[in-house]
Amino acid sequence: MKRNGIWTIVFVLLAGGMLLGNQDDTVVKPLTMQQAIDIALENNAEMIQSGNQLALAQLRVKQRKSNFLPSGQVNLSVAKHVGKEWNVISDGFESSNVNTVALSYGSTLNLFNGFYDTASLKQSILDLKGTE
Repeated sequence: MKRNGIWTIVFVLLAGGMLLGNQDDTVVKPLTMQQAIDIALENNAEMIQSGNQLALAQLRVKQRKSNFLPSGQVNLSVAKHVGKEWNVISDGFESSNVNTVALSYGSTLNLFNGFYDTASLKQSILDLKGTE
């Protein structure tokens, strides 16, 4: 019983000494007004949201500009059909293996759509200027 009491006292003294020793190591520096403002602006949710809206507006302008470019697509299709089919000439079934490969390319270019692309580009540029 005495041993446990002694070990408890030793533990409390060591733990207390470690806690007091850690307090001396940490130095709290006072912030200047400008540092406090900078930290508040970095963590402000409205400022983060505003930055996201600006990035979104810039992406919309790029997207509207890309509407003036042609679009293209390439398709490749490979197929193999294996089976039996009835041959009228030999009057019986024959094995059939058919391999097909198809490659196609398509491109579209919008020549005129009632100035929709032009109006949407102008609108997205105005939205970008409004968010800046």
